[in-house]
Amino acid sequence: MHLPKDLQASRAGYHHLDHARGLLWCGKRDDALAALERAEKIAPMLIRNHPMAQQAVRTLLDLERYSYRERIRRLGTRMHIL
Repeated sequence: MHLPKDLQASRAGYHHLDHARGLLWCGKRDDALAALERAEKIAPMLIRNHPMAQQAVRTLLDLERYSYRERIRRLGTRMHIL
């Protein structure tokens, strides 16, 4: 799906956040992480402070347990979860 180029950053960020949560529910962790990173790139403050984004990152961290990958560790650090 391609979003319109003139779409507000916050709306595009919400789209990618919702997409990431859906992917997470389907068990596609790598794709969910990529969608969260895309959302953060588009609307960083919205995603870093949004409770649903923080919960998605916490879920990814719980699923990874002690072997946190560097990408999810950096995202968790930017969101002040780790």
